[in-house]
Amino acid sequence: MPSKKTNTRSTKRGSARTTKKAPRAVKVIAILAYIAAALWILGGVIFIGASSFISSGLNDLAAMDHQPMLPEITPTIVLLFGCILLLGGLLGILIGRNLWRGKQWARIIVIIITLCGTLNAFLAIAHGNYLAIPKLLLDGFIAGYLLLDNDVKKFFKQ
Repeated sequence: MPSKKTNTRSTKRGSARTTKKAPRAVKVIAILAYIAAALWILGGVIFIGASSFISSGLNDLAAMDHQPMLPEITPTIVLLFGCILLLGGLLGILIGRNLWRGKQWARIIVIIITLCGTLNAFLAIAHGNYLAIPKLLLDGFIAGYLLLDNDVKKFFKQ
């Protein structure tokens, strides 16, 4: 009698293969990546859809502050920023999906991103921004968990 259940998924040829079961916290991290990706995509859609409105509003604000050195923000720049947000969101979906599936490259990317976020939050706290403490804790936990947990290491080595 098998001690653990394994998920099976049939391939195109009809044969069954076992899939690895992700640890619960890895699934939570992947879901967080999906949520962040959705927010990036939403921001990209907003920036693309309202590019002329946003650029004219920013230019009006600059004129009110008498900032003659500020270059005029064109709708093209806002559109470009929206496209960058969309690409970041698509990359986030790709990372979340492959993190859930146990791909080592996705784990490494998340570790790098969260270590950079931890450093950024630490520097922000050092400069007096104590609102960065939750980011420091979350990014530090995610990086530490993906780097040090033995179950995670086993899951990503399979």
